[in-house]
Amino acid sequence: MSTYAKKGAYLALVARRKDRLDIVAETSRQLGSGDVIIIPGDVANVEDCKKFIDETIHHFGKLDHLINNAGISQSILFEDFSQIQDANPIMNTNFWGSTYMTYFAIPYLLKSKGRIIVITSAAGNLPSPLATIYSASKAALLRFYEALI
Repeated sequence: MSTYAKKGAYLALVARRKDRLDIVAETSRQLGSGDVIIIPGDVANVEDCKKFIDETIHHFGKLDHLINNAGISQSILFEDFSQIQDANPIMNTNFWGSTYMTYFAIPYLLKSKGRIIVITSAAGNLPSPLATIYSASKAALLRFYEALI
C-alpha cells in the first residue's frame, strides 16, 4: 500500500480488524494518499466482498486496481487436522476471498481498464507437508488467475 499511497492514490482498505485498518489508513494519508476509506469485513464472506466493492464504487465512483492480499498460513500435517473442515478457513480466505473480490470487481475494472494484483506464495509451486491446504490454496490462485487472463 505504501507505494500507492506515496503516489497519492485513493485507497479503499479492507480487513477484519478495524484497529489495524485505522493504522494503515493513517500511515497512507501521511505518505500522501489523497483519500482513504476503511471497510471492515471478511473476504471469506461473499456478502462482505460485494459490500467492499459497492462501498468503494459509491465513495470513489470507480475502481482502477484490485489488490488481493488476504491470507491465512498453515503449519500442520494434513493427517493431523482433527476434522477436515478445520482446513476450510484457509481455502475460504486464501482462494475464495480473492475470487469473490474479483467477481464483484470485474465489471468496474473492465470499465476503467484497471488491473488485478494477486499476492500469492512460492508454496503454490513448492508445496510443503506442513502446508498442504495452504499450498493448495495458493496453487489454486495461480491457476485461477492464469486462466482468467
